[in-house]
Amino acid sequence: QWSDMYLISVFATGCGLMPLALALVFFDLPVSDTLIAGILLLSLVKILLLYKCYHIFFQRPFGVTHLILYFCALEITPVALVGATLYGVGYALGL
Repeated sequence: QWSDMYLISVFATGCGLMPLALALVFFDLPVSDTLIAGILLLSLVKILLLYKCYHIFFQRPFGVTHLILYFCALEITPVALVGATLYGVGYALGL
């Protein structure tokens, strides 16, 4: 159930971001407006995934633990690793 929902959300995100990219390129929209619309779209998809996670996993006794471990492993940790890597590379290059 979770895999199907995640696949649908990735597909919907791609279908939502494609018109934004096309509008940016062909209609010369400001980058700031396109960026805000993209962030809003991604936020909406993440909120819907959080709701679906809540609906699927909170029916079990340790559902909260599973949800916390999921978001730490797949959402927070990669962003933290990329940020730390970019910071380290920038520091090493003297930027």
